[in-house]
This record gives sequence, structure tokens and C-alpha cells, in this order.
Amino acid sequence: MMMEIETKAPTGQPGYGEFQVRSGGRMGFVSQGTGTPVMLMLGSLCDFRYWEPQIDAIAKLHLCITLSMTHYWSNPLPGQAHRFSWDCHVDELAELIAVEASGGAHIVGHSRGGHVAFQLAVRYPSLVRTLTLADPAGTIEFGRSTSPSLPHAVNALRARSAALIGIGEREQGLRLFVDSVSRPGFWDRSTDEFKEMAFANAHTVAL
Repeated sequence: MMMEIETKAPTGQPGYGEFQVRSGGRMGFVSQGTGTPVMLMLGSLCDFRYWEPQIDAIAKLHLCITLSMTHYWSNPLPGQAHRFSWDCHVDELAELIAVEASGGAHIVGHSRGGHVAFQLAVRYPSLVRTLTLADPAGTIEFGRSTSPSLPHAVNALRARSAALIGIGEREQGLRLFVDSVSRPGFWDRSTDEFKEMAFANAHTVAL
């Protein structure tokens, strides 16, 4: 059954649309260009705005699709019954591709999006024309998994980041998280645009 798609632009972004998945959540996406679809998957704290510098160049040759997975900006937060997990995001991405790119898409996955993209290729190979992974998060394992394996120290640090965000110390929590996955001092050197995006998605660290 084809899922509902609503095209509107609450952000003023040309080509913006929303896709409703079976679980009830929504995914905002931006599509530009024509031709074979290229779908760009995002890392933690990011949404479709992350890829804005690349869209014009890719759209000259392909249909470029960037998206925000459920729970991320600009999507409304789903109800409590809707889980935030790698596993759910793989299945939701497959729903979107089946409608927006029925012949399959070239998938580019960065960081957290790399793990989702890899599991998509394992689970739904007919939807993936080619797969490009940039610094994929976690372990690349075949089979169904809900989360990648991470060292105890990494999990403890991220728990501290989530705790800071949870008590309203968002910038401190985001600085801790971003510096840990990039390099010390990266948050303070980040652009205002990146920080704005990270603030909009800070809640996902604790999910």
C-alpha cells in the first residue's frame, strides 16, 4: 500500500515534502533534480540541512534526496509508542525509497546514517543501487540489529552528554558529544548553522 506523502514547505525550503510511515511517524525530505535517485543519509544530531552544500552539484546529474529520519527536525515528535532505534529507521527508510525511488537509489550514509544505510542494503538489497559509507558508526555486521556495539567508555560519555541535555545544559552536553565523535574543540570551531541544527536535534542524544 502506498503511504501518504504531503508536500509543503514549513521551512521555506524548495522541494520539501513529508512522508508518513506505517508506524505513524513522519520524515521530512528535500528532493531536487531529475534522474537516478541519490539519497543522502545523516549522522547524529543532523537533519536534511546538513547536506545543503552538496545538493546543487548532485542535482545537476541525479534526483538528490536528503531526509530527516523520524524524531529529527523538522518532523513532529511521534507518540511514546514509536521507538527511536536504528532498526526502525532502516524499515522506515525502506518505505520511503519504495515510494520515492521505486527502482532503488544510490545510498550515501555518513556516521550514524552509515550504519542505517548498511543495514538497509543487507535487509532490502533490491532498494540499493550502490552503497557509499563515510565513517559509518558502530560495527558493520550482517543480520538484524537494533544498535551497534560501542565501547563502554563511549557509552558512558554519551550517557553523560544526554544527562546534561536532559537538565537543560544543552550546550555543555552537545559540546561533550560532538567533541567525542569528532575531535576536542570541534564544537567551539563549528559554524553557527551546524550549532543551530545540533540544538534542534539535541533531544535525540537521550533517545
